[in-house]
Amino acid sequence: HRQTRTLSASFVQTYYARLYDRYERSTGTLAMARPRRIRFDYATPNAKVIVADGAQVTLWEATEPGAAGQVLQRSAEDSPIAQAFSFFTGEDTLERRFAFRLLDARGWHFAGHVLELTPREASPLYRRMLLFVDTGTGMSGVVRRIRIDDAEGNRNKFELTGMHFNREISADRFTFQAPAGANHLDG
Repeated sequence: HRQTRTLSASFVQTYYARLYDRYERSTGTLAMARPRRIRFDYATPNAKVIVADGAQVTLWEATEPGAAGQVLQRSAEDSPIAQAFSFFTGEDTLERRFAFRLLDARGWHFAGHVLELTPREASPLYRRMLLFVDTGTGMSGVVRRIRIDDAEGNRNKFELTGMHFNREISADRFTFQAPAGANHLDG
């Protein structure tokens, strides 16, 4: 991942909320650039945008069709998504923050390597992270799936497809202006 300056891809996100014993599925696109920039654009009906510009994370979500929605801004240090993807965006090194363990990929129904990363210091943001790494020819070493498990038993899985590496991505891509009239939440 150290050779990657930028990444653009499509994603399928599956979020499991343990409290409600419910799965939510979303699709969209993502763009990442070093240092510390990431953007998720969710397709309808889950219309939302998450943008990290290196210092803060902005989350905008449509509340209902045609409405201006709501927006939340917070420090990147307080964002679970920004923290979990920080090694991709050049903010951190995996070796310093995580202990590694290679899992049996067959138990995860994945034809590649499954790495379990647990934080060296307890984190309220996640209990562990799983990286599903391709071992096939041509894309060997590429992370295809990321799963984040938190302390409450929730699971957030991202499956990446249509990946493009080291292509130019405009800095403007990592900015976001909420629609006029959006409700600004305290974060």
